[in-house]
Amino acid sequence: MNPTLPDQSGTGNLGRIRLSSRAIRAIRAIRVLGGVAGRVLAWAAVAALLLLTFDLYTQPDFLLKLSNQIWLCF
Repeated sequence: MNPTLPDQSGTGNLGRIRLSSRAIRAIRAIRVLGGVAGRVLAWAAVAALLLLTFDLYTQPDFLLKLSNQIWLCF
């Protein structure tokens, strides 16, 4: 017996959609990423972005280009 989901057609039909075992495995994998693993991955991405930003600010040429671009906006 395959698990089913409610009909998503928006017509109010109470029919059901049968899912393949491959689709069920994909849904379970997505649910796992939504838990602890997803949070760890999100925090790792934030940390990498902050480190990249810090690295850019340690380069004087980047700061000069950035300040010139901001100055040219006015």
